[in-house]
Amino acid sequence: MNTIGKSAGTLTISSPARLLPVALMFQVDFFDSSFSLECAGILGCQSPARGANNLNLTVTNLPIVGMGGQVSDMLAVHFGSNMAASVTLLSFTDNVAVLTVVPPECQICTFIQGSATIRLTVAFRSDPSISVSVDHTYWRAPRVLSAALGSLATTIMVEMDQSIHRIGGVREGINECSHIFGAQTRILFGLKSTCSWTTDSTSLHINLGADTSIMPGHSLVFKAGVMATANVLAANEQMSQQLDAPDFPIQPPVVVEGASTLDMC
Repeated sequence: MNTIGKSAGTLTISSPARLLPVALMFQVDFFDSSFSLECAGILGCQSPARGANNLNLTVTNLPIVGMGGQVSDMLAVHFGSNMAASVTLLSFTDNVAVLTVVPPECQICTFIQGSATIRLTVAFRSDPSISVSVDHTYWRAPRVLSAALGSLATTIMVEMDQSIHRIGGVREGINECSHIFGAQTRILFGLKSTCSWTTDSTSLHINLGADTSIMPGHSLVFKAGVMATANVLAANEQMSQQLDAPDFPIQPPVVVEGASTLDMC
């Protein structure tokens, strides 16, 4: 029988020891066990690595009608090895359940270019083998990988761990510097210093002013909330990065001029 739903029947047992057969009425519930899971919304299965962010999950053919109790008592939702902070049944219509879950913080994820992908799994607590899973991606707020002086000590190149989104939009030249860096850092840059991003927004190029006083070992202080992931899920906190010396500094030429002979007196 391939019909989904309820089916009633009668089981008849006959025995030579009895004159009349024994009839037992029964009912069987048939359901489609081919579950499917997807994340609702424009961003799909993505969330920030830190901070609560509600995620709506759509699960089809989930046999929870009539089971009673809280959905969190019936279902376990895991992000990798970590359990969701909360699970709520938002709606159940035409055998499609919409769950609202709060992902846990991704504290032990390995991030590559700002993201880490794990398996998001929905399973029955009573029988974990009844489960369905999809990929879920955590996004970490942008971080600075390195900051180094150029070979002539007139520029600085800042490398980020991912392609960033500039909150508020990219400014031109000196205005971009003032929106990204703290006041003390801008003083070290010197007057008329300018900042510009590479095309892929992974590196920041700083042209220092003629009166710059910055040196290797100084710290660049970045303002909070000025950079976010490309999908704007997570923004940076205030952070600082120590400035490195040039990888290949150019040695200035030194010429000593004078008489070829010296008087001993």
